[in-house]
Amino acid sequence: PWFDPEGLDAAPATGEKLPARLALRYQLVVIGHSAESLDLATYDPFDRLARAAVRRQIPGRIRFFMTTRKFIVTTLRRQ
Repeated sequence: PWFDPEGLDAAPATGEKLPARLALRYQLVVIGHSAESLDLATYDPFDRLARAAVRRQIPGRIRFFMTTRKFIVTTLRRQ
């Protein structure tokens, strides 16, 4: 699914739920989390290595959303 960052004031802190190493290496940003799932934004939804690495490190349900590369890069720079 597509994630539109227009209405979002600030993305949740990536470091709390996703290790910085994974976020920077695979260009991932946490866009939401709940007790049962973690929502991650990426600009490359076909990156199987990223999906596998995240699933190895983080237990539970993980949902991937596609968004712009600009949103990913600016969010990672702010954090």
